[in-house]
Amino acid sequence: MANPEPADKKPTPRSRKQAPTDATAFQRFSAPLLVGLSGIPRWAFVIGLAATTFAGLAIEGVVGGVLLLVVAVFLGWLAALGWPTYTLPARILRVAVVALVAYVAATKLFGFNGG
Repeated sequence: MANPEPADKKPTPRSRKQAPTDATAFQRFSAPLLVGLSGIPRWAFVIGLAATTFAGLAIEGVVGGVLLLVVAVFLGWLAALGWPTYTLPARILRVAVVALVAYVAATKLFGFNGG
């Protein structure tokens, strides 16, 4: 017979919120993509994302806009996957970053030059 835990033992507080255990359809859809991405070396992934971002910023017109739009969609996808675990400030920051990249992509795609 196993000894029960003492009644005065308090559970340790969690420093971060945990994601729900039941996966949403979005998470189930994303799982194979994440598994595929996990097979890429981390350094190659970081360099590829940085190169796509810098190329999108450097190239004028539609090509640069499309590259930045790809980066914005990717960052938005990652933010949506982790959304349940983020605090309010973290959510605001992620939305701001995705919105900024999408704005710059739109300015390149539609020819806004701010003046």
